[in-house]
Amino acid sequence: MRELPVKRRAPAEAGLVAGLIATLGSKGLRRGLRGGSRVWLYIGLTATGLRLARRLLGGGEETVFAARLEPGEGLEIRSVPRAG
Repeated sequence: MRELPVKRRAPAEAGLVAGLIATLGSKGLRRGLRGGSRVWLYIGLTATGLRLARRLLGGGEETVFAARLEPGEGLEIRSVPRAG
């Protein structure tokens, strides 16, 4: 069976913004709640609100892989642990 490439993340345009919002959300909540910084707390709450709104309004899940199988072909799904 041939191995096909796997798309692991969203396109660069969407991935960069989503990653930045996720980082600001987690860092902001951590520094705001643990560190007592109101500015970071507001940043964290705003970023988390954006993530929730995007998830609720953005539609369904993203398709990561799609392929047409011919009769007699199979598909193997497996999990490969990340290195590092």
